[in-house]
Amino acid sequence: MNSVIVFSQDIFPDLKKIEVDKSIFVHFKPSECIVLNEIVPNEAQIKEVNVLVTRLIPEIKDSFLIRYYEGPSVDPCFLIYRYDKDTTKLLHYAIDGLSLFIPGDGFLYFSGHSNKMYDTRRKFKVLKDTLFEVIQPLYYVGINSKALADISIFSDTDMLNQVAIVPKGSSVFVVANRSEYYLIKTHFGLLGWTFIPNGSQHTNLEGIYFAGD
Repeated sequence: MNSVIVFSQDIFPDLKKIEVDKSIFVHFKPSECIVLNEIVPNEAQIKEVNVLVTRLIPEIKDSFLIRYYEGPSVDPCFLIYRYDKDTTKLLHYAIDGLSLFIPGDGFLYFSGHSNKMYDTRRKFKVLKDTLFEVIQPLYYVGINSKALADISIFSDTDMLNQVAIVPKGSSVFVVANRSEYYLIKTHFGLLGWTFIPNGSQHTNLEGIYFAGD
């Protein structure tokens, strides 16, 4: 299988990256990895690739297999296996994302707008034979957006105390997300929460939409 390996100079400058599929990347530390980039055959003819075998921490010999899986609805994701010679054990199924970063600090970092409402940045750690997400108080969104309809924003997620009504066509900045609530900064600089149901195909905010089924 052909592959493209180039340096990753944006977030983790000491990593290289391999292009697994169009716009799908795994960023890794070459000294701790064996690059495979091998197609995994399956009856459904869904793209599945064993990308590489890697250590998560240099001083610990445990190895992990990183597999890219396109999914039946073309929702890019990664599967993480504990790897021991010819045996594998699945630690976590289908972590959505377009990019995976493996900096060698014991954590895995995922990003990309896949099966989510926006580009969701997440961090995971292996504990025994399970992969746990490192919980954040909010997910950062960071999108310059525009109100596609009049939007009410509120002081908290109870949605009781209105801060302002953002007129249709106004520029806004989507700061962060918690569950189905989004923290919005108005052009004036006011902050407030608005509600967008998960799975909405069309929303009142430009750039916030469901990328999935």
